[in-house]
Amino acid sequence: MLVSGLLKSDSVPGRLLRTIWSGNLELLLSAPLRNELAIVLEYPKIRKRLIVQSINVAEFLERHPFFTTDVMLGDVSVPMPGDADDWKVLATLVAGKGD
Repeated sequence: MLVSGLLKSDSVPGRLLRTIWSGNLELLLSAPLRNELAIVLEYPKIRKRLIVQSINVAEFLERHPFFTTDVMLGDVSVPMPGDADDWKVLATLVAGKGD
């Protein structure tokens, strides 16, 4: 959602991102999600599109703690979703008591 929102500001993810930045919606992030975000933002194809839109990736990553809530996964127990890569998203939601 974050990457889509950065790439397409007029999309639903873009509107969600603006709502988060305005303080009207809380974004939960855990270490695994932050790490994945940092990796994805460095993909050459993504980086190129962000540069064209004048989005500074380093600045975005530096400022993200101001508009996110850090979630510690600890011993959270969640069922394994059909796509194993989605586990970190589900675990973050549960550990952060998100809606």
